[in-house]
Amino acid sequence: YAHAIRKGQIAMGRGSLYNIVQDLTTTKQMKTYKPRAIKIRAKNVHDIWHADVSIIKTIYGEKWYLYCIVDNASRGIVNWRLSDKLRKSISADVLKEAFLKHNADKINYMTDGGSENRNIIDTELLYMYFKVTHWIAGKSVMASNSMIERVFHTLKNEFGSVHVDILEKRSKT
Repeated sequence: YAHAIRKGQIAMGRGSLYNIVQDLTTTKQMKTYKPRAIKIRAKNVHDIWHADVSIIKTIYGEKWYLYCIVDNASRGIVNWRLSDKLRKSISADVLKEAFLKHNADKINYMTDGGSENRNIIDTELLYMYFKVTHWIAGKSVMASNSMIERVFHTLKNEFGSVHVDILEKRSKT
């Protein structure tokens, strides 16, 4: 635009040029934006829990799996467990402990589509079937499970391997 103005090839304002160019572009040429994920906010504590498992590597090269549940309203950690195995039964135990510890009446339990969370209420925790609604992020609910991912991101990037050592020693005792 500036080059054509200097040479005297066009005589119009920048806004007019942009309007003409926009009218000439096809829908394929226009940039499409991905819709943002819906943010879920709970009104009360223990209404919505977010859960996931993260792999933590120690400075000794060992792999540990951190099972964690975070409350949506308070953003506090409801329950967690460190294990050397990735199992659906461990994920179910963490949910059961949290449910009994906090004496929740009815909760919405949001996870990702990982194998450790698949059909967890139907198989492992059948007696909690009417008290827990299992949401899978991106499938049953168009929202992300970013609240729990933020916890793992903070743990891994801000605290580093020193705290992983502390967790490792704590889980062995």
